[in-house]
Amino acid sequence: MKTVILNQTAQPRAPMPPRKVDTRQVQGSQGTGEVGHGGGRISGRGMEFCRLCSMQFLVAALLLVFSQPLLYGASTARRPLFTDYPVRESFHGRPKPVDLNSHPDAREYRTRLRQAATGKPSFAAYYIVAEWGCGSPCQQVALIDARTGAVHFAPFSTSLGNRHRLNSRLFIADAPEDISAYYEGRIPEDPIFSTTYWLWDETKKQFRPLSQDSSTRKSRTPHKTK
Repeated sequence: MKTVILNQTAQPRAPMPPRKVDTRQVQGSQGTGEVGHGGGRISGRGMEFCRLCSMQFLVAALLLVFSQPLLYGASTARRPLFTDYPVRESFHGRPKPVDLNSHPDAREYRTRLRQAATGKPSFAAYYIVAEWGCGSPCQQVALIDARTGAVHFAPFSTSLGNRHRLNSRLFIADAPEDISAYYEGRIPEDPIFSTTYWLWDETKKQFRPLSQDSSTRKSRTPHKTK
C-alpha cells in the first residue's frame, strides 16, 4: 500500500487589521476621563486625588525647608567671624613697659603682666594679651596697651583658652573648636563649657558681650594667682 505525502505549502497569514483606539472622551458620573500612561484612562475622581496628593507633597516640602531654623535654633545661626569686626590701624615701635598704676589689681599680678609685656601686640592692633591660670580649668585674661603700658582686665575668665587676632576686635572665649577638642568630638547634651563672644570698645577701653550660645556655663569665681 502506497503512502501519499501531500506537499502543502504554508499560506502566509493575513495581517490583522490595526486596533482602533476610541479617542472619544468618556463621560462618567464624576466628569470627563483623561488618557493616562499606557493609553489607559483616569477617572475624574482619580485625577482629583492625584492633584490633592501633589499639593500635600508640595506643602510638606515647603514646611520642611522653612522649619529648619526653628528646629535647630542657635545651632544653625551664623557665628561671629573675625572679619566682621576688622581693625584698620597698626602698631609700630617698641611696646611701653607695663604700667602697674593703671589698674587697681595690676600690682597684684605684676609678675604675670611683666612677663606678658615682653611680647608683641596680638589683638585689636595695639594690645598684648596676658593670661594665667586661676584654677582648674580657669584662665584670667588681661590686655596691655603697647602704646601706653595700661592694663585692662577682662570681665570674664576662660576654661579652654581664647582665640583672637591682631586685625580684629572680636575676642572668643572657649571657642567651639576647643570645646569639641576637649570632648574629642563627642559633645554631650549639657556640656559644662560654652562659647562667649566679646567685642573690644576702643573708645571706652572695655569689652562688651556680643552673644552667647545655648549651652549652659558653670559660674565660677577666678582664684587669684600672683
